[in-house]
Formats: sequence, structure tokens, C-alpha cells
Amino acid sequence: MLILKFHTILFLIFSAYLFNILTTDAQRGMELVMSKPVSGIDYLMADQQGNAYLSRLNGDVLKVNSAGEATLTYSPIKNGKVKQIDVWSSFKIVVFYDSFQEVVVLNRFLSETARYNFESYQVGFVSNIALNFQQNLWVVDESDFTLKLLDLKSDQVLVEQPFFQFLDVDNHAIIFMKEYQGRLYVVDKNYGILIFDNQGNLVEKMEKKGINSLGFQKDKLYCYYENKMIEEELYGLGEFEISLPKEGYENVQKSGDYFFCISDRQLDIYRYLRQ
Repeated sequence: MLILKFHTILFLIFSAYLFNILTTDAQRGMELVMSKPVSGIDYLMADQQGNAYLSRLNGDVLKVNSAGEATLTYSPIKNGKVKQIDVWSSFKIVVFYDSFQEVVVLNRFLSETARYNFESYQVGFVSNIALNFQQNLWVVDESDFTLKLLDLKSDQVLVEQPFFQFLDVDNHAIIFMKEYQGRLYVVDKNYGILIFDNQGNLVEKMEKKGINSLGFQKDKLYCYYENKMIEEELYGLGEFEISLPKEGYENVQKSGDYFFCISDRQLDIYRYLRQ
């Protein structure tokens, strides 16, 4: 009888423990930090320290913290649409104005430290850029549909790779490029992700059509498509779907424990509770 009661007590303790775990897991997920209406915002990118960088239609770049507060602003000398922001680190932010075919380099205070164009490289029209680990610049030249690596110090083309062998020249939609841990990730909305080594050789393909945004943190890749966020291990087979409270975001970026989510009229910031 005593043994039976002891087993019953153990069962009740274990049941209570299990219930507590399940309840805690059920409560984990996304916690809304702030939500506010925005207008005239057309691009979003994040660093890995809990900050996001947003561009306005006039070309201004804002640094926003995890509370949604704009802490710094860069205003260009002439108005122009920002095609891409490449946050190499919180100390170097590269802004690409495709209408002017110019790249502006900003420091951590969002002060301009350098400005480059493509005239000396005999490049026709650049549609996408990405800074590499040696501070050279990857570009997509639409005039001959090639991937090129430009040496910003010597005005030389270091790598030139035809793109037509990977993508349809008449039906491509490259929306983003980013070099991370020695690999260049090229996102095409009609195809997925092409991954190149540091010499421009294709090493991997990820067929995920309709990707809206891409980001990295530590050894994980985060891509937002079909109204869901996918967390994928870069050097493993693990893939995990992260549910967002709302759908219809145009761009979602993870920075630290926070997700910055933007639609045409709204900026939402969530804190991710599952670690």
C-alpha cells in the first residue's frame, strides 16, 4: 500500500512537471514590443546587434533600435531611391542607389566615409551589390548579365561569371545579394537562392520560390516567404518554421532576439522568446 502511494505521488509530481513544461512551451513564441504606422519606407535590413536600417523614398537611411526608436539618420546630398542596404557590420553600412549607380559607405554614426560609382570598371548597369570580406564589391551587371567582383582600391574586375548558365536572362528577378562567411548568397524571387564561393563558382542551390527577404545570424539563415519565416542551419540539415503573429509583411529581418517586420504602412517589432 505504501509502495502504491509512493508511485502515485511520483506520477503526480511528474505530471505536474510535464504540464508546466507544456504550458511554458505554449506560452513561448513572439512578444510584440512595438507597432507603429510608417509611411515612405521602402527598404529594411538588420545587423546582428538588435538594430535595423530603414530607407525612406527620398534616400534617407534611419538606424532603429529594438524599441522602434530612430537613433541616427543619414541624409544623402541628393535624393534617390535606395535599392539595397548591405550591413557588413554595425561599423560599416553600404547603401546602393541604383538610379545614380552609386554606392555610399557609412560608419557606425551613419556618416559618409566613401562613395563609389562604376564608370572606371566599364560596367553597364548594376542592379544588385554585396560587400565581400576583403571589402571588394560583388555586383550584378545587367548589361551583359554577369556576376562581377570589383576591387574598390585598384579599379579592377577580379571575377567575372556569366549568369545565364544559372538563371533565365529574360525571366530573372534578383532581389538581394549578401556575402556571409565566405559565401555569396544571391536571391532570385522566381527561383530561390544561388550560393557561390569566393571565386564566383556555384556551389549550392536552394529552390525556395517567392522569397521576400533573407538574413543571417551566427550559423543560421533566415528567409521569409509564403508568409512564414524559415530558420535553416548553414552547415547542417536542420530547418525550423517560425510562426509570425501576422501575415502580409514585405520584409522580415532577425537581429539578436528581435524580429523587425515591415509592411507598406506598418512597422512591427517582436521579441523572440524561443531560444
